[in-house]
Amino acid sequence: MKTTVTIDADAVRELAEHYGERTKTAAVNRAIEEQLRAMRLKKLASLLGKIKIDPGGLQESEAADLMRADWLEDRGAAE
Repeated sequence: MKTTVTIDADAVRELAEHYGERTKTAAVNRAIEEQLRAMRLKKLASLLGKIKIDPGGLQESEAADLMRADWLEDRGAAE
């Protein structure tokens, strides 16, 4: 998406240097992605201690994952 915005040139230069990006667009996109990532992590961290996990269900899920991995490995070896 193309958008016109006014951004401090020194700030964009600093961003580009910080991230090692060669273009202003890449620097701004990287900064936006980093900010979004930080926001998502903060939101996820706010859930700590609020979600109850059933240890038995977790073990069943892990066992099913291992069985699925073995099955896929066997199928790959057969082909």
